[in-house]
Amino acid sequence: MLRTIYLIISVFCLWGCSHPQLKHLDFKAWERTPDCCSASGKSVGVASGGTFSSKAGLEIAQLGGNVVDIAVATAFALAVERPHSLGLGGGGFLTLYLADEKPTTIFVDFRETAPAKANPTMFLGPKGNLISGLSRYGILSVATPGFVPGLFTIHQKWGKLPWKTILRPAIHLAQKGFPIYLSLAKAIEEEREHLLKEPYTASLLFNKRGLLKTGDTLIQEDLARTLERVSKNPSWEFKTGTTAKLIDRFVREKGGILSISDLAHYRPEFRAPINHRWKDFVFVTAPPPSAGGVIMTEMLQTLAKDDLSHLSETDYLHLLTEAMKRAYSDRSRFIGDPDFSHEDITSLLTAEYGASLRKTISLDQATPAKEISPGAGLPKMGDHTTHLSVMDAAGNGAAMTLTINDHFGSRLAVPGTGIFLNDEMDDFSAKIGAPNLFGLLGGKANQIEPQKRPASSMSPTLLIKNGKVILSVGAAGGSKITSNTFEVILNVLFRFPNDLKHSVFAPRIHHQWSPDELQVEAGFLPAVISGLKEKGHNLREVDKAAIVQATFVDPLGNITAVYDPRDEGGAEAK
Repeated sequence: MLRTIYLIISVFCLWGCSHPQLKHLDFKAWERTPDCCSASGKSVGVASGGTFSSKAGLEIAQLGGNVVDIAVATAFALAVERPHSLGLGGGGFLTLYLADEKPTTIFVDFRETAPAKANPTMFLGPKGNLISGLSRYGILSVATPGFVPGLFTIHQKWGKLPWKTILRPAIHLAQKGFPIYLSLAKAIEEEREHLLKEPYTASLLFNKRGLLKTGDTLIQEDLARTLERVSKNPSWEFKTGTTAKLIDRFVREKGGILSISDLAHYRPEFRAPINHRWKDFVFVTAPPPSAGGVIMTEMLQTLAKDDLSHLSETDYLHLLTEAMKRAYSDRSRFIGDPDFSHEDITSLLTAEYGASLRKTISLDQATPAKEISPGAGLPKMGDHTTHLSVMDAAGNGAAMTLTINDHFGSRLAVPGTGIFLNDEMDDFSAKIGAPNLFGLLGGKANQIEPQKRPASSMSPTLLIKNGKVILSVGAAGGSKITSNTFEVILNVLFRFPNDLKHSVFAPRIHHQWSPDELQVEAGFLPAVISGLKEKGHNLREVDKAAIVQATFVDPLGNITAVYDPRDEGGAEAK
């Protein structure tokens, strides 16, 4: 039975719901994997996009590490286990809740920044046309990485165990190696042409028999040595140390603009997270330059006063889709680095704005995307990423999303380091109004400027009740990150109360305003699909949604960690 969003919270707060009827879903996919992807315990839970990475986090927990130690160790292990998704050449966001800290809710932005020599027209030709591929492939696509300085700063401020202890599992994993899994093998195959262009890059992922395939062992000796240097000299290794010098020399040889000065001057930013209260429940999520928190809060406000209890599944999905379209439309105009952009996003988060958007939604008919304008109703105002979630019994929690953007980032690895450099310059508006890799349209707020951070969809989110984290969640998957994180939050509070596994496994939808299409995962019954089409939605079935990792504590204090079966992952608990 569907309920209003406020009733969601009321029911959740009572901690005693039974399962709703699941007539709108086909659980054949669930039935094929009933025992996978989750772990439960009383002390700590870790879910991530890597089997060995989650084990690394649990190893640190067993040594007495706190949630920050666990999260940082898991992140470094992921940099080894998922070289196509993230790494030392990338960056990320952390949403953190520490019950004994003031403030208790913390957001750390260690997103990549544009090099000092970057400019708004660097990817445009003489006639102002966007040069195809220039912002996605090769050395000009590389932004200043923040992974190592960001994680070191986080650990230095809130970690407990010694830094060298935190990096030990990642170093061991790089030295020993691990079997290549299906999604990594597919990424290597898909990027084969680009990866083979550079001898060193090719040497990391190919052997005498050809490209590495599923089941082959991936050993990363150069990356292990780099991690050893980082473990001994975390303050300077990525600023003026050996690794920084190797990156600087490689970029200069390739004709890029990233310099050792950019690396030396990089600093993570501490920002106030978005804190949105539902009665006695607090939703804590990412602020700009992430669009995720703004979009999710805007969708909540848009749907907040709907009485959904008598709606069919089709009508529910229709309303959710229409809320997505309006929020993603606003993303195109208003989201940028707050240190550069003068756009005021405050009004986007208000109940008044949500109500004004709701008035534009018909329950009977889809609104064409061309009829939706960014900021309409506002008053005047001055699958290439990864996520990890950690939670402990004391109510502390961490949600961290990490990326190098596209598969293997720029497709360039720095000789002698084992590091793939990101292609985050594509997340800027390379040309105002032109779509990026994920089809998202960019506005002036996100145009390229030196030292600026590009807009992002990453949405690490925590849900807090009575001073304790009850859900840590986030996703990988480009523009689908935000919408699918939001859906899982509604699932665990709403459609499958207290059941994190069903909430992560259930099929999902996505609409990002442009292009005007509703992406639908397999699993909804034909009658629901037909109903959405009758309302005027342009449906496109997709193979899989974003990849969600989450941890949750139930009414009895049991911590459950779940990784998404749509990709490789690991869940550990004790």
